Amino acid sequence: PGCSADSTLDPRSVGSPDRPTAKAVRVSVAPTIDGVIGDQEWQGVQSLGPFWRSHGDALATNQTSVRIGYDEHALYVAFRCEDRDLRASHGTRDAPIYREDAVEIFVDPEGSGRDYVEADISPRGIVFDASFHGGPRKNFAPSWDAVAQSAVSVDGTVQSVEADLDRGWQAEWAIAWETFNHKPDPAKAWRVNFFRVNVDRSNAGEPDREESAWSPPMMGDFHNLVRFGELWFVP
Repeated sequence: PGCSADSTLDPRSVGSPDRPTAKAVRVSVAPTIDGVIGDQEWQGVQSLGPFWRSHGDALATNQTSVRIGYDEHALYVAFRCEDRDLRASHGTRDAPIYREDAVEIFVDPEGSGRDYVEADISPRGIVFDASFHGGPRKNFAPSWDAVAQSAVSVDGTVQSVEADLDRGWQAEWAIAWETFNHKPDPAKAWRVNFFRVNVDRSNAGEPDREESAWSPPMMGDFHNLVRFGELWFVP
């Protein structure tokens, strides 16, 4: 199956990008982390979207949707991405996968704008993760590793040199609470954001690079923490 954004509303007809709020639903059965978003296992979980270009001036050309759930063990996140040209050349953990196709999770559990973590994944399933302390981009620690399980699936061919037309990809995460040193509290919102980098070489000339977000940072830097949305945990 293809990987088009699963929203009943056409995302290209939506208005302005206010800072959003999301609800993570407690799941009775943990989703299988295999990179395939099954409607049954993600049933009842909110689908977030549309994604905006980083500066908030337009909706992303290649749309993304995100689903979030949780249980006593982990935070579960799933991405479904439209993508006609899958690009991911890196093959080792913590390589700069964010220079090509990738989806990214940023989490600030205390909502302080000081300490937060980042976890990215490419269509090859390669992970980049890091922690930051003291403010945006401060005390960057790429040696930090999330306690997590992740997987991807693709509808197309990654890094193909032939003139094929890809359709998209999906990614799933199970991120253990120890990653955040916090557990969910229904009375307190976490600050989070979800990002996408898409590099398209299907047209002649220089590749098109589109950076987009659930809550656009309103600048060309994903680390604008004041623009992170709120995540509430539903018991």
